[in-house]
Amino acid sequence: MAEGPQFAQERRRQILDEVRVYGSVHVNDLVERLGVSAVTIRRDITSLARQGLVTRVHGGAVARRSERTTTPVAPTAKKRALGIVTPSMDYYWPQVVNGVQAAVNAYRGQLVLRSSSYSLEDDRVQMQRLLDQGRVDGLLVAPMPLMRASNEVLGWLDALDVPVVLMERTAPPDFFPSRLEWVATDQLQSAELAVRHLASQGHRKVGLLTSLGTPHHAAAREGWSRACRTLGLDMDDVVCEDTPSFSTADRDLLLDGIIERCLSTGTTAVIVHADREAIALLQRCQDRGLSIPQDLAIVAHDDEIASLSSPALTAIRPAKHQIGYEAASLLFRRLVDPDLALHRLALCSELVVRGTSGPHREGG
Repeated sequence: MAEGPQFAQERRRQILDEVRVYGSVHVNDLVERLGVSAVTIRRDITSLARQGLVTRVHGGAVARRSERTTTPVAPTAKKRALGIVTPSMDYYWPQVVNGVQAAVNAYRGQLVLRSSSYSLEDDRVQMQRLLDQGRVDGLLVAPMPLMRASNEVLGWLDALDVPVVLMERTAPPDFFPSRLEWVATDQLQSAELAVRHLASQGHRKVGLLTSLGTPHHAAAREGWSRACRTLGLDMDDVVCEDTPSFSTADRDLLLDGIIERCLSTGTTAVIVHADREAIALLQRCQDRGLSIPQDLAIVAHDDEIASLSSPALTAIRPAKHQIGYEAASLLFRRLVDPDLALHRLALCSELVVRGTSGPHREGG
């Protein structure tokens, strides 16, 4: 079976990162770590060499002479350790951490993990404990954005004497950091991807449901609104709401209200943050005898458990593993080269089409 271009590209990025950190790579070492054949690794090195990114030598590759501006980290040197604080370890973030671990392995570093609880106060405590231990050379963090309080934490992070990379977080418009870097999902692109998909199926009123707890609801609303206006969709009375938790005792009452508003306003499709809320809405629609997607099309965001519903949910899938990998790689490069230009990366999501999106049933 032919290899997908995205896998070759990611593998070559890992090889190039390792060359930049250590000054050289060996084919046999890469075969063992990346789980591919020596022929594939040699092909990767040849491709990088043709682009002028490395110099091919017997048994591997070395950094180009003109790029050796820093002293390579010898394999026997002290391993660089990254500290990471995640808001959760049971939803969304395990894939991000797996990406971080892949980069740590590629750079032969160490990872020190602490978990928070979607609490800005707890975020600060966990980050401080990592620093107090004196074991980490840099931080990967995702502090909860909470208006002015989060700006104070971001200011504290920006002033630390160790480099910090935010994961799935960016600075708000009223805060301008001088050193903070980040790797995050392009939330505007994600919302536009979903809206365009539904509009292409003939939906003229596309709604949006965002969880009160999501840190991305403002960006999701902006992207949704911009896409609807660009495509000339009808936004009069369309359902656009922040929803409370659907795990409460009055869940069915809350869902019934949303469904009634969709039906009464002619909202024929909704984008729902996130999977759990989308599944709850799907189930309640079915309980009421509605047909999905004919009566109401649903697109979830996150794609953690969206495929487990019946029918399986169409979903926006952020590049979670890649976010972790890119964030950790950036932090390692920053540790090697403190003068590296600031990086603030936005990664695009993909749309996974399943059974809950389709043309609206006219007159339904």
